[in-house]
Amino acid sequence: MIYTIVGTGNMAYFLGKRLHATGALCVGVYGRNTERAKTLAGMLDAPTLTSLQHLPSDANCCILAVSDGAIKEISTALSLTETVMIHTSGATSLEAIEQPHKACLWPIFSIHKQNDVEHREIPIICDSNTEKAQAAVLKLARSISDNVQEAAYEKRLQLHLVAAMGNNFTNHLLAICQRYCEEKQLSFDLFKPILQQTFERLNTISPFLSQTGAARRNDTQTMQMHLSLLQEHPLWAQLYRDFSNSIKDMYSTIGE
Repeated sequence: MIYTIVGTGNMAYFLGKRLHATGALCVGVYGRNTERAKTLAGMLDAPTLTSLQHLPSDANCCILAVSDGAIKEISTALSLTETVMIHTSGATSLEAIEQPHKACLWPIFSIHKQNDVEHREIPIICDSNTEKAQAAVLKLARSISDNVQEAAYEKRLQLHLVAAMGNNFTNHLLAICQRYCEEKQLSFDLFKPILQQTFERLNTISPFLSQTGAARRNDTQTMQMHLSLLQEHPLWAQLYRDFSNSIKDMYSTIGE
C-alpha cells in the first residue's frame, strides 16, 4: 500500500505508525504545522511536503487525518482524481470529499499520541462509494486491525453518537468527580477500583442489569442530600437530576 497523509494530529500519528509497522509506504506528509509534519514524516521515513499541490498522484490513497471542518476545504484544494481519498471522521459524510473515489476509516477508539496501543482489537468502521475505494480502505483497515466492519453514513453517525455519549460524556463525569474531590480535599484514587469494576462488568453483564444506586432504588432522601452538596455547582446539580430522572424512567416499568 502506497499512501500519503494530510494532518499531524493524534489520528495522523496513530495511522501512520500502524501502517509503517505493516510495511506500507508513505510517500508524503503534509501539515499546516511544518515542524510537526517533519516529525511525523521522519517517523515514517517519508518526505515532508510544503504544499498540498505536492501530494504525489501515484499513491493508492490519501488519508485526510484532519478536523471535520477541514475535510471539504482540503479536498477542494486537491486535483487528484485517481487517488482514493480517505477521511477519518465518524460524523462526516463522504460527500465532504470532492474526488470521485472517497472513503472513510474511523476507529471506535480514543486516539492519543501519549497512549499508544499495540493490539489489533480496535474496531474500525469503513465506508466507501466505489469498488476501488472499498478495496483500498478495507485493505488499509485490515492491515492494522482484526475488527473491521463496513457501515454507511447513517449507521456510522449512530455509532458516533453512542461513542460520544459512552466515552466522552463518561470521561466528563469522571472529570467532574475528580474536580469535586480536589475541592473537598478527597482522594480521587479511592474511587478507581469501583470505576474499574464498572467497566470490567461489561464483559459479563449488561449495563442495564448492573445498574445500582439511589436513583435505581428511587431513594429520594439520598438524592436530595446529594443535591444539597452540589449547590455551589448548578450545572453539576442539573446533570445529577437529569441522570437520576433518566435512570428512574428507564426502570419505572420493572415489576409491573
